[in-house]
Amino acid sequence: MFVSIDALATVISFAGLLVALAGGFGWMIRRMDAMSQRLDDRIDQQGRLLNDKIDQQGRLLNDKIDQQGRLLADKIDEVDHRLGDKIDGVRTDLGDKIEAMGREITEVKIAVARLEGPRPHLISPR
Repeated sequence: MFVSIDALATVISFAGLLVALAGGFGWMIRRMDAMSQRLDDRIDQQGRLLNDKIDQQGRLLNDKIDQQGRLLADKIDEVDHRLGDKIDGVRTDLGDKIEAMGREITEVKIAVARLEGPRPHLISPR
């Protein structure tokens, strides 16, 4: 069987072209995989840095909230004590005033009873 040189050159050229295309495609895939891996590593690193910063800010914020909560609790306790003292003072004053009013009412009752005289009896003495 006889094959012409032109046909053989065409087949060999076509095979070489296919090998070159396959090699170029393989090289491009490897390069894209390497670039993708570098990008993934960089994104992971930035994500870790961002998570660390967020955690740090969260801890600082929690500390500030706790500190403000303690200050607020202290102020509330202080106001509670002051109001308790004032309420106790008012209660004592009101208690004294009520007792004084009770004594005055008793005196008024006695004075009214003296003015009215004794109560009339149902059966009058003969």
